[in-house]
Amino acid sequence: MPTVIQQIEYFSHNEVADRVGVDRTTLWRWRKEGEVPAGRRFRGNIVLFTEAEVRYIESYAFRIEPINSGDSAQIPLFDKNGGHS
Repeated sequence: MPTVIQQIEYFSHNEVADRVGVDRTTLWRWRKEGEVPAGRRFRGNIVLFTEAEVRYIESYAFRIEPINSGDSAQIPLFDKNGGHS
């Protein structure tokens, strides 16, 4: 349930983590690494996010990225004919 402050809805760190389906520590790490908005501090230690920030975090959490086919760290799983190596 969002917190309303001066007619603006804010969502807690826990609410955001639950909404995007990640652990609280994952969300904290993303914030620390600058991958997602840091949010705002309320009353010193409560971290809150606006709806726009939550949507950004959702888009980050559900991103789909192509795998770099030239990545030498990838182990070849199939031979050129499509069979197992």
